[in-house]
Amino acid sequence: MLRWPFHLRSPRTGREACTASSPEQAPPCWVRECSVGAMLQVTPNGPWGRDVHSAIPVSLDELVLDLRACFEVGATGVHLHVRDQSGAETLHPAIVGETCRRVRETAEEVGVSVEIGLTTGAWIVADLAERIAMIRE
Repeated sequence: MLRWPFHLRSPRTGREACTASSPEQAPPCWVRECSVGAMLQVTPNGPWGRDVHSAIPVSLDELVLDLRACFEVGATGVHLHVRDQSGAETLHPAIVGETCRRVRETAEEVGVSVEIGLTTGAWIVADLAERIAMIRE
């Protein structure tokens, strides 16, 4: 259960990653109403890299470390921008599969049943047929 005001600090940097004094003041991506109440969904990196903010998790290990902290304070949903080893966004099925497996494993370790959403933007794979084939796989 979240307690307001809500503050989340990055476990890697110690910097405040997000804050809100009430659910009404939280950005829409934080709290989403659903049939069972409120759901806290986090987007730990988005399409950006460290050139935008030095605390954005890029590697898979950084991602799961930050997500563990989010799950521990009540997050139950994740919107992922999956990255390859170079840090580039990818839809490669093996990398997406491993990322989702590690996220689910991390959530289960703290007792959370996580909902995972993946970005499928055209900027990752421009060809629509190829992008659809990767998503289906």
